[in-house]
Amino acid sequence: MEVLTGIISGFLVSPFNTIVDKAIIENASGRIPLWNGVKNGLRSFFTRPSAFMSSFEFKWVFLVYASTYTSGNLADHFHVDRVDDSILKLCITFAVNTTTSLIKDKALTQRFGSNEKRNFPSSSLGLFFLRDIIAMASAFTIPIILG
Repeated sequence: MEVLTGIISGFLVSPFNTIVDKAIIENASGRIPLWNGVKNGLRSFFTRPSAFMSSFEFKWVFLVYASTYTSGNLADHFHVDRVDDSILKLCITFAVNTTTSLIKDKALTQRFGSNEKRNFPSSSLGLFFLRDIIAMASAFTIPIILG
């Protein structure tokens, strides 16, 4: 049941995140203005949902969120002595989400970005990690603590 609900949750959040991710990458490369990219994504989702959900970008985003939610659900079954279960869950979901997000971002950038090679600042990588740890904490850890 944990895997099924993880897949369903991933499926429900992936359309919006796909539209945003693709629009950001296309905008950053100078291909399409940001809001035109969002508008194109929404149009594609509502007029050709089957094509949208079988697209390269949707499959990558779905992989990220289905695996993140599934790992969060499965983490409830793990216990490590002297480690709080909510911290363990945070570490598991952070590792899965960050790894799959970086792989997804690379694939989408190669597909929809420009061919111009640029150095990636290490401070940006640190900011990505901070973003992911905050997102995973707010989704999987803080609700448990407050509940």
